[in-house]
Amino acid sequence: GTGLGLYICHEIIQRHGGTITVEKSDGEGAKFIVKLPVNA
Repeated sequence: GTGLGLYICHEIIQRHGGTITVEKSDGEGAKFIVKLPVNA
């Protein structure tokens, strides 16, 4: 791909007031954590 996927995800999440973080995962790969606010 063009490498834009994570950037686009970050922009969408940020515009909705959320965050995205990455953590090293056991074994191979990584764990992406997305947190979005819940409107009451």
